[in-house]
Amino acid sequence: MALEEPQLNGRIASVIRPMTTGLGWTVREELWGALRGPKTKPDILITRAEAPPIVLENEYHPANTLEGDCERVMGRELNPEVAGSTGTVSTVVAIRSSNDLHNCADGDQGQAMLEGGATLEYAVYQGNMASRFPKWFRLLLGYSLFSCPIFAYN
Repeated sequence: MALEEPQLNGRIASVIRPMTTGLGWTVREELWGALRGPKTKPDILITRAEAPPIVLENEYHPANTLEGDCERVMGRELNPEVAGSTGTVSTVVAIRSSNDLHNCADGDQGQAMLEGGATLEYAVYQGNMASRFPKWFRLLLGYSLFSCPIFAYN
């Protein structure tokens, strides 16, 4: 049995959530209607009062449609009635998950791999699509994602 992408999104969010304790960030996954307009379900939405929202879009390798997903989210307004916050998405983190995670027997095994430092590849899109990082980077999710500059809001 394979770990489907929405399940993995939930597990990624559950690993990130404790990293935000006391920082004022809210981490939610698969939240239908969170963005105004069509295709309104970001994989993972991270919000904080007085800070722009951050969206994480995730796909399994080779992630052929991931860049398009990020382009559709960039510049979108939050729907405050669903997202519980306002703002415009100006940062999208594209996550390319390994097939090792896809081949997990269940969500618990996937979460254990994430907490153990499973390597995820990512690219950051900020401002406009032309300003994204030019290559894929590796992220060990079990370590502090929130030490990244995109999360350095006071």
